[in-house]
Amino acid sequence: MCTESLEHQAIQEMNGVDALVVIDVQEWIVSLDLFPVTGQKLAHKIENMVEKWRELYPNKPVVWIAFLRADGSDGGLDGRAGLSIRKADDEALLIKYGISAFQGTRLHHYLSEHDVRSFITVGIATDYAIAATALDAIQHGYQVWVPADGCVATSAYAHKKTLEKLSERGVCTKPYGLTVSPNNT
Repeated sequence: MCTESLEHQAIQEMNGVDALVVIDVQEWIVSLDLFPVTGQKLAHKIENMVEKWRELYPNKPVVWIAFLRADGSDGGLDGRAGLSIRKADDEALLIKYGISAFQGTRLHHYLSEHDVRSFITVGIATDYAIAATALDAIQHGYQVWVPADGCVATSAYAHKKTLEKLSERGVCTKPYGLTVSPNNT
């Protein structure tokens, strides 16, 4: 699943992946001024990846994970917490109130129901939700690919260090080819 960093190789590698999980690409998060790469730029790149995924793998699920604050201060799904990329009607949307997409959600159940054994996860932020989700996925026995250019962290240093730690734990962190990285704004 994780051999090359070139985009054409990445497309071929995606064929061996069972699902695409998009984490926290929501209006209120994307608009935060916390990231070295703008959330809007990353969202646009992820949108292109999702469209390519839908085109090439119409029978493989795209799962959307949205973070909501328990106190409702984010506006809820009808407010600014809405997804910044259009979700297809047949794609799952799971709400989380914690950091990991597995924490307090039906993600593991959903993936199991759909015979998912490996998935790509992209979104915000590498050093929080992406890392926590990837590590929980490993605990559940999944193979995980976190493309280095498919997520953004709170700093370039945090992005690099988190990806190194994930790689040491068996997570594939080769770039997908989105040409977005903390050093490329």
